[in-house]
Amino acid sequence: MAVILGSNVSELRTVLCFLLVFTVVVTTILSMDAMLDLTNSKGFASKVRHVVESKELETREIIVQEEACGSSKDCHQNRTEIEHLIQQEQLTMLETDIQIPESHSRNITSAEKNLKMVTHEKLSDQPRSEEEPVVWWDRMMHIQKERKSHLRRICQEKYNENTLPISDFVAQEKNIYSFYFVDKFKLLYNFVHKVGSSHWAQMLKRLNQGKLKRLYTLPRQEALWRLENYTSFIVVRHPLVRLLSAYKDKFIDHHIAHFKSIGRNILKSFRPNVTQSELENPIDVKFEEFLRYLVANKRNRGNTHWDEIVIRNKVCLYDMDIIAKLETGEDDNQLILRTFKIEKIAQLGSEYKNYTGKLETIRSFYSQIPQDLLNEIFKIYESNFLLFNYSMSVP
Repeated sequence: MAVILGSNVSELRTVLCFLLVFTVVVTTILSMDAMLDLTNSKGFASKVRHVVESKELETREIIVQEEACGSSKDCHQNRTEIEHLIQQEQLTMLETDIQIPESHSRNITSAEKNLKMVTHEKLSDQPRSEEEPVVWWDRMMHIQKERKSHLRRICQEKYNENTLPISDFVAQEKNIYSFYFVDKFKLLYNFVHKVGSSHWAQMLKRLNQGKLKRLYTLPRQEALWRLENYTSFIVVRHPLVRLLSAYKDKFIDHHIAHFKSIGRNILKSFRPNVTQSELENPIDVKFEEFLRYLVANKRNRGNTHWDEIVIRNKVCLYDMDIIAKLETGEDDNQLILRTFKIEKIAQLGSEYKNYTGKLETIRSFYSQIPQDLLNEIFKIYESNFLLFNYSMSVP
């Protein structure tokens, strides 16, 4: 009897051990199933964050391959957070770095290699400010293509000038005299006076740690390398408005010694019965007298504040990457800032956005100029009108 009882106890222990192991296994499996739902959810979130952080864009949307998640409460909560994350990061991406599609990049020449980035910001209060980034970029690239094509055609047909090989261009110091550079941003600025140039000069100084660096001061090979590898821009302005701006700046608003000397020569030559006191303090040069001074002698037109851009800035001999106009500065200046990725450190004042000057002031000055004199001015500065497609009329 004892033998039989001992045998039953042993079997009972075996059964109890089996039940205990079975219970542990089942509990483990159920726990793992619950954890799997949560793990899948967290894995999904991790995957989204990885895509977001690496900024992988496909047709400008975040594409995430959703994995099985299950129906747990934790999973649902994580999905809600993930959807919010996606929405926020999509907006952030549109506002930061949007690469131009390859199809558009094919149309960008090697000289425009840095013109590949645009950010989504409102540009103005005008309707076009609502443009999508790529639409805006396409429009700007089309404008630049048209401006450069027009300039190249006028250079060839009207002035029989073509771009030079860089080595030939840099061989003459006068060709690069108007160029400034910023190494950190691979920037070349072809400096034109009286087109908001003081603003650009100050900006370049900030970018260059307080210094203005000129290309002609470098050894020839270093200048050549920058011309080949940096992105260049020039800013222009309606020729008649530029002339008036130069006149007002140098003969009305300011009276430094050099321009007082020029004013004295103008009064001697073009003011009948000029008085000695007027010559001693030539601060009331008339606009018509200034224009007659420009017409009278080619040498008088050599000043950097009112000379011909085709002569001073060599725009027919070297292809500029960006041709900006002061009149369309709202977009053009943004294109420059975004091209060099300096829009967050180089802000533009409102006076440099779509700026022409006060039209009533411009018209009041030119309305006093005889038509024959105005016609002479048109002839002299014809290249500035034609190269940049400005109307040969008072704005």
